[in-house]
Amino acid sequence: MQLNSLCRGAVGIDRSDEPERGEIARGEVDALREVDREGDTRSEAYALGEAEDRAEYFESLRESAWGEAVERFRERWDAHRERWPETERESVDRSADPDGSWRGDSNRYLDTAANKEVDARYERIADVERDVISPAIRQIEGCGSDRVLVGWEHRLKSTDRLKDKVAEGVEEKGRTTVEALSQVKDAVRFTFVYSEERYSEGLWADVDRLRDKGFEPVERRGTWTEDLYKGINSRWREPDTGLLFEVQFHTKNSFEAKQLTHATYERLRDPMTSREELRELRRLQSTICREVRAPEGAAEIPNYPEEEK
Repeated sequence: MQLNSLCRGAVGIDRSDEPERGEIARGEVDALREVDREGDTRSEAYALGEAEDRAEYFESLRESAWGEAVERFRERWDAHRERWPETERESVDRSADPDGSWRGDSNRYLDTAANKEVDARYERIADVERDVISPAIRQIEGCGSDRVLVGWEHRLKSTDRLKDKVAEGVEEKGRTTVEALSQVKDAVRFTFVYSEERYSEGLWADVDRLRDKGFEPVERRGTWTEDLYKGINSRWREPDTGLLFEVQFHTKNSFEAKQLTHATYERLRDPMTSREELRELRRLQSTICREVRAPEGAAEIPNYPEEEK
């Protein structure tokens, strides 16, 4: 399918003559994108939010509309880390682990056979991402200037993060390695950011385009009315291999809120985090998320499958 037919045919209309109002401002798009020598579109500004050291990202937002909220959050986060410093957590002991096994910083464990199985399947996941899913997503991105594909360089989950999720499924849910791996919904992940004015319309158009590409919808969950995360996450299946992947739909503000609270999210999902700390982390994360306004119509987008009333 040619790009132009994908952009028009998926929703049955020609968007070439649409007015520019409601689009993400061109200067803003330029600030978010960087084109490298190979022609890949990168979201340099958003990539800062994915970095382990987020100080630079905090600084980049201090002069924006987020300024006061960022400063409040940073002060509370610094106080939180003083109360629950990383150094107080027990270090993971790997000294007795067999050769070829894996143990993560969360202390979750895969034996040698399971670790080898995940390594082999990770290569196949990477092949499907590179050859099938990513080219289709990049075509969809090109269908209009009212969306930006961000975090492109983080679309494939690292092996350590994937192994941690598999080990969680094995240890806590009694699954086999293969079963646990098949239940990981975000080994491959993409994020679209839309203007607030065109969020709902853009989301529905891109859902149609994903279907037209042959991807099968598995799940869609909106959290615009919740306190800990704002946005819509969806899961899709690549039909030939059965690989699940995630597509997130955000506004600029909801994505930045997600990035700002990434460190709290990591501690929230860490099994070594105490209940007392979990309660404070939830309060801390909600201070940022409450600042995010839901775009018109976003809260009415139904979950998929729709929940029974």
